[in-house]
Amino acid sequence: MVRALALVELMLVGYLFYLGISLFFVFLDGGMIAVLIELLRGTIINILLAYTLVLIIDIWRDKKREKLIIKGKLSPDRLF
Repeated sequence: MVRALALVELMLVGYLFYLGISLFFVFLDGGMIAVLIELLRGTIINILLAYTLVLIIDIWRDKKREKLIIKGKLSPDRLF
């Protein structure tokens, strides 16, 4: 489960990277007004949803890791 969430988190970060590059090329092609129009067309909602999902997944994985360290099932120098 933890590895699947890590893969989902990695895919979301890749998607955010793609959106950032896309907005950069929109800026180079059309300027700041074109970027604002692109954001208003729905890109900003995708960015906010992806950032929120990444944050939730990261917080859950961190809590899970801390619980395993407290129980002694995981050493503090290991990730999972």
